Amino acid sequence: MRAYVALLVVASFAASPARGQETSAPRDTIRLTPIEARVSRMARSVEHLEIGDAHLAFTDLADWLSSRTAVQVRSHGGGGRQLLSIRGSRPDGVLVLLDGLPVNDPISGIADLSGVTLRSLGSATLVRGAGSARYGSGALGGALILTSRGGEVGSSARLTTGSEGRLDAHVSSGIEGQAGRLQLTAARRYSRNDFDFRNRLMPGEPTERRRNADSETRSVLLSGSSGSGRATVRYDRLERGVPGRMATSLFEGDRWFEDRWSAAAVTGWGETSIHAGVRDLRMQYAPGDGGLGTDQRAFDGRLGGETALAGSVALSTRLSIERISGDRIAGTPDRLGAGATARREFEVEIPGVGALGIEPVLGFDRTAGETSWSPELGVWLRPSPDTRLYGRVGRGFRLPTFADLYFGASPGVRANPDLRSERITLDAEVGAEGGLRLGSQLASLRVAAFARHTDRPIVWLASAVSLWSPRNLDHLRARGIEIEASLETDPASANGVRVDAGMTIQRSRVGFGSNRNLLPYQPERAGSLSLEGRRGALTLNLRARFTGSRTTSLAGTRRLPGFTVMDVVVRRPVNLGTVALGVTARVDNVWNRRYELIELFPEPGRQLTVSLDIY
Repeated sequence: MRAYVALLVVASFAASPARGQETSAPRDTIRLTPIEARVSRMARSVEHLEIGDAHLAFTDLADWLSSRTAVQVRSHGGGGRQLLSIRGSRPDGVLVLLDGLPVNDPISGIADLSGVTLRSLGSATLVRGAGSARYGSGALGGALILTSRGGEVGSSARLTTGSEGRLDAHVSSGIEGQAGRLQLTAARRYSRNDFDFRNRLMPGEPTERRRNADSETRSVLLSGSSGSGRATVRYDRLERGVPGRMATSLFEGDRWFEDRWSAAAVTGWGETSIHAGVRDLRMQYAPGDGGLGTDQRAFDGRLGGETALAGSVALSTRLSIERISGDRIAGTPDRLGAGATARREFEVEIPGVGALGIEPVLGFDRTAGETSWSPELGVWLRPSPDTRLYGRVGRGFRLPTFADLYFGASPGVRANPDLRSERITLDAEVGAEGGLRLGSQLASLRVAAFARHTDRPIVWLASAVSLWSPRNLDHLRARGIEIEASLETDPASANGVRVDAGMTIQRSRVGFGSNRNLLPYQPERAGSLSLEGRRGALTLNLRARFTGSRTTSLAGTRRLPGFTVMDVVVRRPVNLGTVALGVTARVDNVWNRRYELIELFPEPGRQLTVSLDIY
């Protein structure tokens, strides 16, 4: 594995143009990304976040995503897993790619965002809506496209300390030579996560202390670029305690470990680009009582390319291999996949109307003996540069996970090798957005409605003899409305105010026949409000997030109450001679609300963190 990683990096630089050859962009602005990150923003809802050394008001990916409309992040208490849902999807219906490689583990199909440190990333792109036409299997509700940072010259560091034993450190250093640029980044995030909570399962709701919830994430990233080539090698390690649900002490010594090695490279010339990547993932569970744990391993390999054909048609191809092994997995199953996408985006000017655009996309995938066609059609109208009306309709699919198909038989659990792929028969959205400048004030508004029809959703259910097994149900239906608005006074001035507001109204139902139950943990209403004030070098940000009530199971017999939390962030840069510093103070959950994102996994109360940035 290590030798293959090294060979991949060397091959990437060997494929780059010779030194001195002209490229399509100045050297300082080269940002080569995997093909998956190149998605049209005209016919769908896409949001992009540049990370790097920016003075971010966000502590991690979950913090940023929780402030986006139609997006939910569920965590299993402080320090627990962070699972992403987009437009009423389940977590296994969201595809997360890092440098073109999936963060989703192939066994469960779920991506745990807590294992990716924010400061090791260069950018994040949130794509709402089904993406099978571009990405193949998995992106039912949407996709999150991440790229590692790289190509930055100079050094930087950040140190953060705070409540619950929080201690984060990040250092990065980049150099430039005749052959190109090389950057080394290391990040570490640790939190003890011991906090008091009210145990609502016990008489009188006594106050107890949550223990064995510590979490530590480490990342080491080596990235290099030369001409039109870029390569990254990453190592990410996650270790956490597994305290279990409240009112139980069975898991007080249990531990979870993840180790991920990955390497990716992308290079291009003219209208053609190629990217490749490999990932080796090991997951271990160790019970505290010395009982039988689990040790599972997964390997992924990806190869893709894109080129422009006659008539401005872009053709991209993808090859993939997945292989798993370990405890509770029957044999060493693997899965080969191949796919291609053809798309064309063009726009015509209609006098008196504006620019009318259309983007037809057709995806084809052949995996594990299944053939899938994923057509998509997007249209838009731009009456002015700041106004857009858009619509999109498409189809998609998701293959069963390895756990669905091959999970080794154990008491009460059995896999189902006869499962069929989930199919999106309709994924549609219509929306409008526009901006308006009133003197020095800039206002914007976006409104969108979406609907998604999924046939044969895969759901784990208990049989009449309490044997849990996955099965294809009849349907899953999701629909909703997103509203976003912002108002900013004099964006170019050092003194100003910005207000951002968002709301989502949605409903997801799953069932069979005429039986349709609410999808667990999907609030029907959620919203956020952010107020940012700038005065000179000082920035103050107030953010409030509302999450409505949610059911906790398909039966819908229990609900978690809704809640509202507020965060306060203060940032100020300071220059000490030639050294640029930045100080950020943050208070999360100012009102000290007690709530649960997952039933019986309490979230921490009020928390304080202070960060120091050095550039």
